[in-house]
Amino acid sequence: MMRPCLVGFAAALAACLSLPLFAAEKKAWITMGDAAFHQVRQFVPDIVSIESRQLAGGAETIHAVSLAESRLETVSRLVHQRMRKCGGFVFHQSEADARAALRNVAAAGSSLSYSIDHRDLVEPVLAQMGDKNIEATILMLSAFPNRYYRSQAGVAASNWLYSHWHELAQGRPDIVVRQFTHAGYPQTSHPEHRRQRQAG
Repeated sequence: MMRPCLVGFAAALAACLSLPLFAAEKKAWITMGDAAFHQVRQFVPDIVSIESRQLAGGAETIHAVSLAESRLETVSRLVHQRMRKCGGFVFHQSEADARAALRNVAAAGSSLSYSIDHRDLVEPVLAQMGDKNIEATILMLSAFPNRYYRSQAGVAASNWLYSHWHELAQGRPDIVVRQFTHAGYPQTSHPEHRRQRQAG
């Protein structure tokens, strides 16, 4: 009398075993510096460098990296904790975009120039800048665990930047500050932000 039950159980077990145990996890592609890559790889062993390029003059090696999308916040947290800097990587929509960005960075490395060629505009602005204000902004941004747009910390950083820039632009009719929601991600915003977007 037990045989039909055993047969049924065996058939159900075989059906389950024939299915994949886990759905394939969505991949993400990022670019990051060599130091950050080696720090992260100690704790995220499935992270893979798919292409590497050295900046001109051998200053640094940059990697295009493939990893599970769910690992992005872990990567950001590790860079923040172990290297004392935020982010530590650039997110790309596809493998092709990551490889292209890597090639562009490597190609531009030898031709970057930071010379001031509009002194009449830049120097009066520089005279108004204060190192304490710059330091305060850096400290505020580094207080966020990461600024990845899908994380709560990323949303909070975006909202803080909006509020800060909105305050700086007070009394300047030639400046408009707006926040935009990502098409694939409903980023939260304060009522003031929504009013700004409607008014704009």
